[in-house]
Amino acid sequence: MTTTWLDRTPWPSRRAWVTAASVLLVVLLAVAGAIGVATMAWGEQLRDEDRLLPGTTIATVPVGGQTADEATLAVRDHLDGRLDRELVLADGSRTWTTTARQLGAIVDVEAAVAAARERTDRAGLGDLARLRWAGGGDPFAAEVGVEVPESGIEAFVAAVANEVDVAPGDATARWSGTGAEVSPATVGRTLDRDATAGLVRELLAGSDDTAELPIVEVEPALTDALIHDVVTALEDAVAAAHAHSVTIEVADGSHTIAAGELPPRTNAAGLLDAALARAARTGEVSLGTIEVSFDDDAVAAIIDELATPHELAARNAEISFADGEFQIVPERTGVRLDRQVATAALHAALAGGTDHVELEFVTTQPTVTAASFRQVLLLDQSARRVHLYQGGERTRSWSVAVGTNNSPTPTGTFVVGAKRFEPTWVNPALDRWGKDMPERIGPGPDNPLGPRAINWNTLDGRDTLIRFHGTPNEASVGSASSNGCVRMYGDDVIELYDLVETGTTIVSVS
Repeated sequence: MTTTWLDRTPWPSRRAWVTAASVLLVVLLAVAGAIGVATMAWGEQLRDEDRLLPGTTIATVPVGGQTADEATLAVRDHLDGRLDRELVLADGSRTWTTTARQLGAIVDVEAAVAAARERTDRAGLGDLARLRWAGGGDPFAAEVGVEVPESGIEAFVAAVANEVDVAPGDATARWSGTGAEVSPATVGRTLDRDATAGLVRELLAGSDDTAELPIVEVEPALTDALIHDVVTALEDAVAAAHAHSVTIEVADGSHTIAAGELPPRTNAAGLLDAALARAARTGEVSLGTIEVSFDDDAVAAIIDELATPHELAARNAEISFADGEFQIVPERTGVRLDRQVATAALHAALAGGTDHVELEFVTTQPTVTAASFRQVLLLDQSARRVHLYQGGERTRSWSVAVGTNNSPTPTGTFVVGAKRFEPTWVNPALDRWGKDMPERIGPGPDNPLGPRAINWNTLDGRDTLIRFHGTPNEASVGSASSNGCVRMYGDDVIELYDLVETGTTIVSVS
């Protein structure tokens, strides 16, 4: 039989086992205590030196073991790339650039570092032991947001819009008298500000650096097409007004004239302005009423040309005395057109009121007829005689004296005024030829007017101070010896006085 080690070696007693275990435990506890003390000392050292726990990351930057200031600088260096990354907005050949920093970006690195420091301050023995001895544990990680204020984005977008935006230009038209002068419209453009602000936010948050600007074309209120429609409608209306023709009826037939021959004046300029204003508001073409007017002289000239051949002036009856022959030229009825009425009618017709005008002539009566010359006294100064014509026939004739060369009897046509019976003579020239005569002489043989006096009046009724009258100086009859009056023998002037009526025409010829 073979004997083994186990057979030869006795097993420790239970007491021995307990003693051994106790010694081991003491050793382990001593080791653990030493480790704990060392770990706590290490933690205190981190806090005293203001260092962050190992494994700490801020904004993906590993900053474990760094002081707070070192960590702050490291993170800021890392974030500068994001803050200064150029963002480009493009519009064809132009670009606008900005950065998060220029937009007023805010980064709170200090807050993230402060949070990491707080984690160091709160770290317990277990966390420290795992980080110190095991290289594990729950590492601290913090993100640092880049916050861009909306006011910065809005200000940048507004600055871009200020360069991009172009107001549309309405087409314009001006009436030049014969037609419209048109200036074309221009299309505007405007930046979609909300969409642009959205693009800026996307660029800030993403990896793309460039984006196309969202630009919208802006049509003018008055486009070329709309202006064309307005102008065409107006020009058609003006052309129709010019083409309007009027037939004028006169005695020898008819004559046609078109409004455009004058030519007319229209309210086209005002209509155009009003139509453009309405079109800009409503987008529709709407014209007012075309109004036409004409130069008064031009219309009157047409009336004159057509009327004159058919007009005849009324003629008054008149007395003719030539070569010793007395004649009453009879009156004549006239024919005339009322120019004012005819001109107004043609104005209205040419303006579109009608297409037919008839010129209506009226007869005109003379103001003096042959009947006015039922009695006529014809003074023939050269023959020193006055003749009485009744009904155109000479019925009586008397010898007379007329005025001297220094005080001649007037010539012309007059009428019998007052007829004076046994007149009183009033001296008409106290400072001249009558200065040696009394102021007044009553009826009697010495009265310079004789037994009768017949006053001469002008055709409008004024006294001329010339008279047919008798004279105490009958020897002067037949000569040129008076101061302008017509002297007659006493019996002759009485006969004349009895034969003529007030208002009888007196014709005095030299």
